[in-house]
Amino acid sequence: MTPRRKTGLRSVAPVADVFVCLGLLACSIAAGAEPPVPVVAPSERTVALPAPVAPLAYEVDVNEGGGFTVRVKGRAYRIESSYSYPHGGENRLVAGKPETGGEASWRAATEKLDEKTHRVQAQGQFYAVDRRLELQPTRIMVRDTIRNTSDDVVGIILSNHINTRGAEGVTPTMLNKLTAFVHDERGGVGILALDDLYQIQERSSFSDGLASLRTQNFGLDKGASYTVEWAVYPTATADYYDFINQVRKDEGLNRRVEGAFAFVPRRDPPSPETMDLLNLKYTSLGCLGKPPDDPAVSLEGFEFAEYPQECRLIKQTFAETKKRYPGVRVMFHVAHGLYACNNPEERFPDSRVLRADGKQIMYGGNDVKYYEPYFSKERVDAGWRWYIFYPTLENRFGKAMIRAMEYMVDELGATGMWADGFLSGYAYVDGADGYSYDRWDGHSVDIDPQTKLVTRKKTCVAWASLPVLKKVVQIIAAKGGVTITNEGPDYPMSRAFWKEDVIASCEGSPDSVVGLQLSRAPCSLSSAATTAEASYLDILAKLDRGSLYYWYSHSMDHKTLVEHMYPIEIESIHAGTIRGRDRIVTKNSGTYGWPGDRALHVVYRYDARGNLAGNDFLSTVDPKGVCTEVRLAQNESAAVVKIPVTIESPQAVNVNVRRYDAGGIEIAMNGGGEAKLRVAAGTFAVTPGAAYRVTAGTPQRVTAGNDATLEFALSLAGATTVTVEADRGTTAK
Repeated sequence: MTPRRKTGLRSVAPVADVFVCLGLLACSIAAGAEPPVPVVAPSERTVALPAPVAPLAYEVDVNEGGGFTVRVKGRAYRIESSYSYPHGGENRLVAGKPETGGEASWRAATEKLDEKTHRVQAQGQFYAVDRRLELQPTRIMVRDTIRNTSDDVVGIILSNHINTRGAEGVTPTMLNKLTAFVHDERGGVGILALDDLYQIQERSSFSDGLASLRTQNFGLDKGASYTVEWAVYPTATADYYDFINQVRKDEGLNRRVEGAFAFVPRRDPPSPETMDLLNLKYTSLGCLGKPPDDPAVSLEGFEFAEYPQECRLIKQTFAETKKRYPGVRVMFHVAHGLYACNNPEERFPDSRVLRADGKQIMYGGNDVKYYEPYFSKERVDAGWRWYIFYPTLENRFGKAMIRAMEYMVDELGATGMWADGFLSGYAYVDGADGYSYDRWDGHSVDIDPQTKLVTRKKTCVAWASLPVLKKVVQIIAAKGGVTITNEGPDYPMSRAFWKEDVIASCEGSPDSVVGLQLSRAPCSLSSAATTAEASYLDILAKLDRGSLYYWYSHSMDHKTLVEHMYPIEIESIHAGTIRGRDRIVTKNSGTYGWPGDRALHVVYRYDARGNLAGNDFLSTVDPKGVCTEVRLAQNESAAVVKIPVTIESPQAVNVNVRRYDAGGIEIAMNGGGEAKLRVAAGTFAVTPGAAYRVTAGTPQRVTAGNDATLEFALSLAGATTVTVEADRGTTAK
């Protein structure tokens, strides 16, 4: 069991508690509560982990029409593609006989190259498609090289989709940009956009029986080619998150998160109480409003480098924060796409985000009143705005951004960056749609939906910015820092960053949180909450979508689930549960553990108000490992955490870890026969040669070995309680 913590900043104390039965809300517990519930004998009851999902065997048929059929648990899923052509309709690669509704010249041919590789070649009057299908253990990789064979620019409205027309008993799930998932009650198929351009351009939708990943902006110059990469995921269950977790594993998306994030005061380091209360390992100063160099303006982007007085104060705050809290990452808010000035044409003439009408976009548009809280009236009247620019390795804005990032880490001492609008660069504000009409990126165009003709060439701002954004992330990582990004649902982190040192966040809307599921580490910012209980319910709402929790603002007067949410090395995410290598955070009742792992678990249960409460959750230790049954009422939650304590026994032993902290260990257990308890160094320190007081019925003194472990034998004959604490008065020779 774990103890209740009273409101306020108090350390955990091993006090008795009243336990809440399943289905009842937790209640306040007065002093002098009844004793803990004894652990039941293994002969009465044990708990076991659910059977793992068996590896899925799937089959693929590459059809005569150029599409393919994926068979999962007896059901066939049709994977098809369509490509618009000028002055016409669509050419299709279909799971069946060749399609005859497109160009008269459209032909597709299939070829089996080996047992794991197929080729499809298709060609019409304007372009050719050379497809390679690679059958991998967990997915079918598809690489479509599209080549313009015409004598002009060609635009293609492109869709890869799961065709459910005529299929009974299937359900589409369209939760996330980049993905589509169709399933019955036993299993399903997901599709995923993989190359960066396709990921950024596409919009997922379900319409007319097609679960599609579609782009209406893809173009090719005369003689040019591009490879669109995507994947098909057969899944052994109907759970969308099983699809997502296989992607996360295959693409290496899971990473370690050391602790929580919060915005902190700009001029002074946060207090020790705040650091402890919020479990902070990442801190950021907010926007740089009214810098001392020029209080008439507010800074959002990397123009901070031009304000030396502000930079000197930031450097002081960072240095003092790192001195007080070694290892904490320090950073400040940078929305790189925004730049405060009144002369954008002179500043970065080759980097302006222009609408189709030729106007440069501004964050806040040209609404004078919008800017009044941020700029003086004189500056607003003089044309000061937050103008939107975008970086490339060649343009002036990109080069200036790289210099500013190097200055940030080398001179100011930043070990991170809160990157607001990182991928999008806010290129979708002020009537824009994420594209700039200042030049052509070679692959982005406007296409008339009726004639299918290209009407304008343009630049996909996020795609064109990728080389600079990636370099910025690497500059920060080289100094031991991390980039924390903030985006909305239309700009989840693209594949370019899936292996970089990035933590993805968002401002907490449900759609945005879902958009994090295919990001490096999903950590949503809190929503506005005026009470501690409201903040706790917000934590649960984010957890429902598979996201960890970061603080945007808070009304906390006591610790809550975030206290034991970190550190975590993510292994998988589900609705209501996040599994890590050493801890599991959940709001769902169930049996939890790590198959084959012998470390005991301590469970921190939080009641419906978000207060730490006791539990009588049962763990069973047997030769297969350790598992713990967690029983939670509505709005309760728990963190199941491995501790460096093991029990070796040939028979099953039931346990409840009542205490594990720096002050000592208390474990209630029930079993029979000889067993051995082993304690390694962790939160409870084990020092080589030090003496410890161990009580298991009768006290004894045990000396730690040279390997910093403590071992002692147990003779179990029913219920017993084992306690371990340092013997402060003695040290072994």
